[in-house]
Amino acid sequence: MNILYLNHKIQKCGVYQYGLNLFDILKKSKNNYIYNEIESITEYHSILQNNPNINCILYNYHSSTMT
Repeated sequence: MNILYLNHKIQKCGVYQYGLNLFDILKKSKNNYIYNEIESITEYHSILQNNPNINCILYNYHSSTMT
């Protein structure tokens, strides 16, 4: 299973650090995790176009960091 994991780009942020730590744990599973950092809907659409075989998307979402 191909799972896209999205985090935001602001590295000096607790939400970012939490997302990165969670990804480090998840990537040890049998699934294929693909990590990307995004700031805009345009980047999101570009990532989806470049990864057509995604089965699931996980977002490290917080309303103050990913509008």
